[in-house]
Amino acid sequence: MAPNRYKRGITIGLIVGIALWAILFVPLGTVGIQPKLGSFAASASNQYIYEISNHLQGLYPLIITGSLAFHLVYGALLGFLAGRMTEVRVFLNRK
Repeated sequence: MAPNRYKRGITIGLIVGIALWAILFVPLGTVGIQPKLGSFAASASNQYIYEISNHLQGLYPLIITGSLAFHLVYGALLGFLAGRMTEVRVFLNRK
């Protein structure tokens, strides 16, 4: 499954980026971070902390969408670099 061309590397990078986003980031954000923000807002010691936590809870769709874009760009870039390095044979064992 090694990317032997940069186009295949980009494709594999995009697939891996989507998979990591769906398997790791979305569940962690939904099950781990959002409930903590809710409990943090409920037990806020002052109005300033309450407003910040409510504002962050309202940004959840933007954070999820932005993280998907980041994972796609990062995966494509990493796949491109890996594919290009195999094209120019950077990974050959030279003695």
